[in-house]
Amino acid sequence: MATTRSVATAPPSFAALPSPWQACLRQAHEAYLNGSLPIGAALVDANGDIIAVGRNRLAEPHAAAPHLPGTPYLTGTPLAHAEINALLQMGYDRPDPRPTLYTTTEPCPLCMGAARMAGVGRVVFAARDVWAGAASMAESVPYLARLGPTVEGPEPQLEEPLVAWLLAHDAPAYRSGPFVDAWRERFPWALAAGHRLSEEGALRAVAEQGAEQTWDALVNELARSG
Repeated sequence: MATTRSVATAPPSFAALPSPWQACLRQAHEAYLNGSLPIGAALVDANGDIIAVGRNRLAEPHAAAPHLPGTPYLTGTPLAHAEINALLQMGYDRPDPRPTLYTTTEPCPLCMGAARMAGVGRVVFAARDVWAGAASMAESVPYLARLGPTVEGPEPQLEEPLVAWLLAHDAPAYRSGPFVDAWRERFPWALAAGHRLSEEGALRAVAEQGAEQTWDALVNELARSG
């Protein structure tokens, strides 16, 4: 059974978003332009300053030595998630107080575990992941429940545009099958908007203009859904 749409007000403009979310969206935009999933993450310290960013790089060429200084990220591997790439920027040092990890999409089991290992104190996600989301690990896994991170999310005003963006990906798995069926049950409006933008080629064209324009296109397409 499809859930009732819960968006009460229009999503904010890009300029009105807090800086961590702007950083996440810019990273998601870079991922999308490079053929990866539009997922971005940012690490924020206790002063609210962004100390690291990362993006999804699954669909990009594999780096020969991503562990070397100067290339602290993973690419071309199923492990190349946005949160992992943000966490890699910190290296071994763990800031005190512990930083907050912002991410456009609910972390999977890999990223929840990595956040704990990296010393993150709080995870904030914008959109639920009905396929691989594992925010519940914060309470159900003893290792995480003892010392965190705590988890907050989703962000209702950001969720539908981000789901539409994810489902606008051109890969066959995002067009039909059990993965898409799971999203259709929870987010039918976002799924329809994402598929329209992909089929018409509109989002790809707009994305060349920038992250702000991409966000506007997603918001406007969802407004057409009523």
